[in-house]
Amino acid sequence: MHAPDEADEAQRRSFFAIGFGAVLVAVALALVAVLARTDGTLVYVVDDPAIHLSMATTLAEDGTWGVHAGEFQSASSSPLWTLLCAALVKLVPGEGSWLPLVLNLVAAGVLLALFARSQTLLRPERRWLDRVVLVVLVLVVLFLPGLVFVGMEHVAHMALAVALVWLFAGREEQRPVGPAWLPYVLLAAGALVRFETLFLAAALGTGVVARQLLPGWRDGPARLGAALRTAVAIGLSAGVPVALFGVFNKAMGQGWLPNSVLAKSTATDGAGSSVSGWDTLEALARDPFVLVTWLLAVAYLVWAWRAARHPGTVVAAVTVVVTAALHAALASFGWYDRYQGYLVALGLWFTLRAAAEVVPAGQRGRAVLVLGIVGVVACPVKAQLLLDVPLAADNTYRQRYQAAQFLAEYYDGVPIATGELGYISLEHDGPIVDLLGLGNYDALQARRNGTDTPEFWGELTERNGVQVAAVYPTTLFFKTPADWVLVGEWTLGQRNVTAFEDNFQFWATDPDGVAPLREHLLAYESRLPDGVELQLNELADLTAERIRDAQAESG
Repeated sequence: MHAPDEADEAQRRSFFAIGFGAVLVAVALALVAVLARTDGTLVYVVDDPAIHLSMATTLAEDGTWGVHAGEFQSASSSPLWTLLCAALVKLVPGEGSWLPLVLNLVAAGVLLALFARSQTLLRPERRWLDRVVLVVLVLVVLFLPGLVFVGMEHVAHMALAVALVWLFAGREEQRPVGPAWLPYVLLAAGALVRFETLFLAAALGTGVVARQLLPGWRDGPARLGAALRTAVAIGLSAGVPVALFGVFNKAMGQGWLPNSVLAKSTATDGAGSSVSGWDTLEALARDPFVLVTWLLAVAYLVWAWRAARHPGTVVAAVTVVVTAALHAALASFGWYDRYQGYLVALGLWFTLRAAAEVVPAGQRGRAVLVLGIVGVVACPVKAQLLLDVPLAADNTYRQRYQAAQFLAEYYDGVPIATGELGYISLEHDGPIVDLLGLGNYDALQARRNGTDTPEFWGELTERNGVQVAAVYPTTLFFKTPADWVLVGEWTLGQRNVTAFEDNFQFWATDPDGVAPLREHLLAYESRLPDGVELQLNELADLTAERIRDAQAESG
């Protein structure tokens, strides 16, 4: 029979080998299917990774923080991730499209290593049921293969979040891991990987202090003072990097936060944000697994109210409750289930820890079965999204990637306008007016202030010398300038998973640009993927002539 330390080591090795092995197999199968659909081109399920790669390339080659050399734009929602990509682009020049996939696989390995080291409920080296449940948790609940193909910083953020709650929980139980400064450095890094780390920092500080204030958890006045100092250090570690980034952004003439955060956050979109209890629960319910683990954390805190329970688990429970509530009130869920990934990881980590503490040893097999059932029942959307990875990548390939290739070939060095910054900014060499504001602060401010009129868009694109706009129909919709002419559009030709709309349009911003744009679209038509159809606007010339007449009369 193994000694306890040998048994624990066997459990860790088995957990990691099965969990990470499942991720590698799923990613490999999805990658083969993606490449088969995209003519051997690695394309992600959304085009956002290309924004980071575009900024990383611009920074590495030209020293500019933005998507176009010489023009500062705070277009990255993850400054540290972009810096990491820039360093790798500099060190390994050439094809960078594989960087996000490789980085996400590394982050997934780190995340699963953290789970393997810090949980004892699942014993995959002993029970076949635990192996099955582990695979379900890794593939469906944590959704790691799907997030790998999202190609952004979310898996890294999940690993940082789990590492932080584990480190602070260990310190509460006088079982620290690593040097004392480690969690604070990780907090600073996490804040610049995802700004939602501020929610986590607030929750960790609350948990550390709350344990000293509530009945049954107190260690005395000295420990309360130490807890308060720890909470302040937590706040400073996460807050100072964000504040410094904000000062830098303001000094460069933009907002306190990156454009994408300002555009997407419910707290900064100019519409206000409800923080009522019911609305928070309703938001949490957008991801059933997040809601379930949030309720479990609340139940654990009620159960542990007066009893002296494991202080680390108490801190973890408070962290889950507060972080998820803040996220639900102030941030977003969804869009390939990426935004709440760190909440899912925190909730699962807490559940595994609390179950190992609460459930008697003889009943843990049943607890594992229940956990597996909850994972399947609560995550049907993720299961479908996982199966849809190849199709989702093909959606991106058929529209935004093709638009990038088209604009790079026929409008190289020419200013263009689009709402799809990703692959277009990566492939197109020239100024870009981002109509959604992620890469254009003026556009973002107009959208947030409600001054984005047709006249505003016409003046902005004219001032920047834009010749063509490549957009989804509703990007501007009724606010499209009157002197733009729709020349043609591409139809998706398949089930829509991640494309914003089935049609993608090309507009000439000047009547004289109609004929050249039509010729370019016709020349590119033979290179479109099977099923994508070009539909030309038969009234384009008539519309262009009418605009010329109106301009002549007004001139």
